[in-house]
Amino acid sequence: MLIAGMLLLGLTLSAGLQGGEKTIWKPIVFAIVKFNDEAPKSWNIYHTEKKGLLLLHLWKRYLLLDMKEQED
Repeated sequence: MLIAGMLLLGLTLSAGLQGGEKTIWKPIVFAIVKFNDEAPKSWNIYHTEKKGLLLLHLWKRYLLLDMKEQED
């Protein structure tokens, strides 16, 4: 499980390294997260300068959210 999270994080960071640029993830100060209609005990959410990308840290896992892919 930990390997999958690290792999996802590695893919996320390598996707942001196009042209030698580093992706800097900044925490979102105010956010509301619900998981199965409850607030998780351990979570954090981050954003980049690139609009529409969010990284959700939920317990010991990471989830990359591409908001542009969700809009149809």
